Amino acid sequence: MKKDLQILYRELVQKGPKYIVDCDFESLQSEKEIKSMCQQLGYCHYTNKLQQMPIHLQILGLGPSLKAKLEKCNIKSWGITFDERDFLAFHEQEKQVEDFKNKMVYLTADSENLI
Repeated sequence: MKKDLQILYRELVQKGPKYIVDCDFESLQSEKEIKSMCQQLGYCHYTNKLQQMPIHLQILGLGPSLKAKLEKCNIKSWGITFDERDFLAFHEQEKQVEDFKNKMVYLTADSENLI
């Protein structure tokens, strides 16, 4: 029964909208901030599993320290895309760059624009 639910969850995730978490800034973070990011990603995963229509989370730009912490949490079973490449490099390989750029909204605290 549990195995069937995991399979169903993974199928729903693949059909859901894609949300990217860009983690390509590990070199600017302290160890405490990296640990906090790991916890936040765990919360995202947990909350996503509770939804009827889960989203397809893509965690990109994964640095070595964050990756090591997430691997201790068994990230391979999460049904989330994890990759060390930054989000543009990842999607270039997926042959989705133009489509991706046209549909993407990149949210950042560094932006001068307010929405």
